[in-house]
Amino acid sequence: MHFCLYFVLPLAIAADDADALKAAKKELAGGWTVISAERDGEALPEDDVKKLRLSFAEEKLTLKQGEKVSHLPYFLHLGGDAHQIDVIPNDGPQKGNPVPGIYELKGDTLKICMSLKSEAGVPDGFSAAAGSGRILLILKREK
Repeated sequence: MHFCLYFVLPLAIAADDADALKAAKKELAGGWTVISAERDGEALPEDDVKKLRLSFAEEKLTLKQGEKVSHLPYFLHLGGDAHQIDVIPNDGPQKGNPVPGIYELKGDTLKICMSLKSEAGVPDGFSAAAGSGRILLILKREK
């Protein structure tokens, strides 16, 4: 009888994790407008910020920068005060390498802080101070 518990318990925990992950993706689903952005200590120009849109689907994040559109795979890792998000760029110097970040969703406001390089590791807070090698985005859910 004890032998069976070693197999059933991990399956139950895995099912709970899968349900939590599905719920988190559902909360993020849809379109988001960037209202402010800071990169390595400097605010992005307002004209550039106005052109940024993000849209989350089940497996892909769509990033619109004016006319340029990128469809990027993303992965969520739940737990702790801030959940982790990894985005996989499909071009540029980080192509194919997970770029780590954290996110926080409160109501219709989403904060995302990403390291600009894969090797920088997961951010330890929502800041993009000069020399941090991070970008911080504040987004509002599109109605």
